[in-house]
Amino acid sequence: MLYAYAVPADVKEDTAIYDNLAGKVSANPGFKSWSMTPAGAWNYALVENRLKDVKVVKTKADGFPFDPGNAPLKLRVPVVKVSGWSLEEGRYTPPLPKTVTPESKKVSYIELVPYGSTTLRLSIFPKY
Repeated sequence: MLYAYAVPADVKEDTAIYDNLAGKVSANPGFKSWSMTPAGAWNYALVENRLKDVKVVKTKADGFPFDPGNAPLKLRVPVVKVSGWSLEEGRYTPPLPKTVTPESKKVSYIELVPYGSTTLRLSIFPKY
């Protein structure tokens, strides 16, 4: 199973008509286009020498396991925020940094959930 970090998201309806989609728009008003951008930190690197500290967290969730917030198992992993690794044009995923420069040497922890229970996610991490 693939686990990912569920990035906090700002979600807005996207009504733009894009040239690269040949001007296509949905004819179904119930099937809208959405724009999602990070509403919080997402630029994390796994702390390689602390991976022994990864913890499996069992939750008491009893709903559909792939609904956000209902994952029965999470992985708590050690990370640092990466300095200078930011979205391209404020919107697009950048390539992984070749070298990780942490914003701080302080290690923090984030929880990874099953990929299918995320909408905006980070699933490939640089290592520090």
